[in-house]
Amino acid sequence: MINKLKKLHIIYISLFLILVKWFLSFYFFQEEIDVKILFESVTDGKYYYPLIKYLSELNFTSSFDPIIDDLKIIPIPISSLLLHAIFLKIFNFYSFIFLEFLSLTIFISLLYKINRFIFSKK
Repeated sequence: MINKLKKLHIIYISLFLILVKWFLSFYFFQEEIDVKILFESVTDGKYYYPLIKYLSELNFTSSFDPIIDDLKIIPIPISSLLLHAIFLKIFNFYSFIFLEFLSLTIFISLLYKINRFIFSKK
């Protein structure tokens, strides 16, 4: 088990990394939060963001093409987007920052546990 002090260190490291990233983004670029989230995701965030938004609104018939007004029902990969959609509905666009912090904290704690297991003295 990780004791309380080490848990706090992991949380502080995660918080520091997230705050530095988003502080620099807010300081240097004067954009809205949704635009920042789109451009902070380097690879394929621009493809998943509309799906998360439509899933949080429970709108399954919208089209990305301005010519096509209404689709019947479009399939959405619900299991991979459900957590983001729920948090988007509750916390609005700041949920992406919160989930990034939560994911980074879990990743660092797992990495710490794995390293502790591999490099233990036993």
